[in-house]
Amino acid sequence: MRIETVAPGDRNAVRRFIRVPFDFLAGEENWVPPLAGELRVLLRRRHPFFEHSDAAFFLASEHGRDLGRIAVLDHRGYNGHHGTRTAFFCHFDVRDDGAAARALLDAASEWAAIRGLDRLIGPKGFLRSAGQGVLVDGFDRFPATGIPWNPPYYAGLLEASGFSKVTDFLSGYLDRNRPGDGRLYRVAEIARKRGAFEILAFRRRGEIRRWLPALKILQHEAFADNPNYVPSTDGEFALMSESMIFAADPSVVRFILRDGELAGFMGAFPNLGRGIRRAGGELLPLGWYHILRERSRSRILDLNGLGILPKFRKMGGDAILFAELERLIRSSRYESVEFIQVDERNFLSRSGIEHFGVDWAKRHRMYGKDLGGRR
Repeated sequence: MRIETVAPGDRNAVRRFIRVPFDFLAGEENWVPPLAGELRVLLRRRHPFFEHSDAAFFLASEHGRDLGRIAVLDHRGYNGHHGTRTAFFCHFDVRDDGAAARALLDAASEWAAIRGLDRLIGPKGFLRSAGQGVLVDGFDRFPATGIPWNPPYYAGLLEASGFSKVTDFLSGYLDRNRPGDGRLYRVAEIARKRGAFEILAFRRRGEIRRWLPALKILQHEAFADNPNYVPSTDGEFALMSESMIFAADPSVVRFILRDGELAGFMGAFPNLGRGIRRAGGELLPLGWYHILRERSRSRILDLNGLGILPKFRKMGGDAILFAELERLIRSSRYESVEFIQVDERNFLSRSGIEHFGVDWAKRHRMYGKDLGGRR
């Protein structure tokens, strides 16, 4: 078994790292490749993450055949915010080979321990918007945009390498044909009659762009206490927001204001996975056409952002956003909306969404391992 570090200037190794999952997952019906261009930016250290933190990328091979890959992160922003010494791993893709999985995870663990980090958890990526965990339930369902699909054996490989569950992230669907929740509408109507909130709708992407500085502040204040929150630099937020605007259907994006101040947001976007799959993960030469086409015809909305400023919670703003979402899917081309990766430890979010009638259909598990004995 050979483990090698992918150097930024090694074009062949960069290409191999990107291609690893294609060799054994391309035939899987529900697998969607990551966008290769985004990976190239990371592997060549041209990503804003490297302005404040560090990472390494490893390949496992044997007899000239690549068996797997992994990335490991020393995210100083996360550790500074939470007061921890935690490393993340991500882009963990490996054949059903226990020796290859252990070798990759050992390489990541050693890299982290040398830097004084005492715990390795993941999968958890470079940006706050990245999908988390490995899929452990819901293998028959198509993934939300940017949320990885993996074969069932991944969890077993991690557990055999000494990793144990940290938390699960739940995803589920609200179907347009499900009867509405009368109590939700009543709470939303009361909040509206009080004049507490104003709904902000959009027609064009440029209108959303004008609110991005306020959205950056809102996201930080709304989510900073979450255990998985990762602060974003201006450069990182710019990357996330540009991806959001590219994917957006402005007609289903909603913000709420209170006295002219951005108080909450709901980010729902067409599922682009089938377009990315047809593009083979490449935007050029014609991949962008498949993705844009899917944006205009997708029947599934991915809900990957809903937040209220803490000072405006319990005032009906969340009910207004949920009621708007339900109304939108009943009056648009969309047949369902997927609520993406709700941390099972977040009881308030879970109970609110379950009350809304969402059926949990997928479960991604984050794994962790203490590294104290490796230093």
